[in-house]
Amino acid sequence: MDLGAPAMIAAYVTSGSVLVAGLVTIVAQLWIARTHTAWEAALEMVKHDVARFEKAQDHLITAVDAANRYMFYIPDIDVTDHHQREPYILPILDSIGRAREEVAALPAFAGAETVECALTAIESLLVPPENGRAVRASWDHQCVREGVRALNRARSSRIHALAHRGRVTELRKEKPPGPRHAAGIRVGKVPEQSVGPGGDS
Repeated sequence: MDLGAPAMIAAYVTSGSVLVAGLVTIVAQLWIARTHTAWEAALEMVKHDVARFEKAQDHLITAVDAANRYMFYIPDIDVTDHHQREPYILPILDSIGRAREEVAALPAFAGAETVECALTAIESLLVPPENGRAVRASWDHQCVREGVRALNRARSSRIHALAHRGRVTELRKEKPPGPRHAAGIRVGKVPEQSVGPGGDS
């Protein structure tokens, strides 16, 4: 009996185990790197969406403020006189144009129809009216208020998604999961984020 055979077999087994372990490690590291890159890309997209919603909301609120000032001063001016209307109409025109551009660039979101209704209601103030009573009768304050709220809710949902993805990314950095367990990550409830001016969260 060759006494060296068992030792050679053991050496082969050990070498094979090391090779398999090395291959598994390489595959796992590649998978983790690819997954991490995908998560980072998704996180950047959510950040971009949040910035877009914030900008659109700011312009819409500015337009609403200008519209409210116009409605407040209607009893003191002749709305059929362009020169008297101009100081109140130009701020509305400037901000509503920017708001519409930003809203058009947003991804699909719940309440988009309500926001469109608010934009249309504000734009209706730009049309030369017959008299102040006609302006007040056409002003749909409820629609405008709901539009601001809808945009604020959409913004809040993106902030919540950003916080959620950020928390999951932190967990992955602290303890990267293996390929078999990545789908099983559970994250605790993320606290509600505060929102900007105007509207509910």
